[in-house]
Amino acid sequence: MDFVTTIVADIFNQDQVVTSIEHLLNGEQVDVVLSDLAPNVSGDRFRDHTSQMNLAQAAVNVAKCILKPSGHFVSKLTQGGEEQQFIGDLRQIFHVVDVLKPDASRQESREFYVHTRKLRKLAAI
Repeated sequence: MDFVTTIVADIFNQDQVVTSIEHLLNGEQVDVVLSDLAPNVSGDRFRDHTSQMNLAQAAVNVAKCILKPSGHFVSKLTQGGEEQQFIGDLRQIFHVVDVLKPDASRQESREFYVHTRKLRKLAAI
């Protein structure tokens, strides 16, 4: 597929990820950042939830650098205790934050998604 470019990088190395994306796009900002990141699960619910939230935070940190002001950020999250603080933090970064659980998702699944849009003009966060 000529229209797909894969970047292999450590999401926790924000500078490397942002620089790689900016280079590919000649400095242009993007309309959407879609994060379907998932940790290697350990079986420990707390550890797995914390890992998922850390990945989501890393993704939003990248999104803040590359999104257009009108852009959208979508990320998978899990229930486990830290998600409400994260959603509150997103409301400080974006004008609109929606929490979604797709109909196709199993009822017992702890996964859900956030869809945000309209990046606020912020000082460094």
